[in-house]
Amino acid sequence: MVNSDSRIAVLTRLMHGIGGVGLVLMMFFTVFDVLFRYMGRPMVGSYDVISLMGLIVLGLAIPETTRIEGHVFVDAVIEKVGPRTKRTVGVITRILSIGLFVLLFAGSVFKGLEFQSKGEVSQTLHIPLCGAIYAFAFCGLMQCVIILLEMVQLIKGGTENE
Repeated sequence: MVNSDSRIAVLTRLMHGIGGVGLVLMMFFTVFDVLFRYMGRPMVGSYDVISLMGLIVLGLAIPETTRIEGHVFVDAVIEKVGPRTKRTVGVITRILSIGLFVLLFAGSVFKGLEFQSKGEVSQTLHIPLCGAIYAFAFCGLMQCVIILLEMVQLIKGGTENE
């Protein structure tokens, strides 16, 4: 629904692309770790890298998926009501979603600050964890922007699932 703002589209596509590269790197790390384990030389720190990349890949995928309406919609009840009710339910749903992602953003920032102050690092490679947490927080913030733009477009007269 949020196809009107090209800057957001470019940013979410960029995030999605970076997430795709991260997913490919995770796959390579996993494959090479298995191969090297088979040869008796496991890759040190592969668990650290794959875990942190998984968090970032997950966060990077959400805004673009929302922008292109890639999520599953359960709309059996909504299809039977009028456009005004659809719009009202859509706005309420988006307000609740923004609230959820604001909580996710705030919680991630606070956890990142906590990890940064304590100097938390990964177990094997000693990679600072706060960077991945902050990246995930940024993704939550971007999700709030996408949902807000959807809600504005819906209020201006768009319909649900155009």
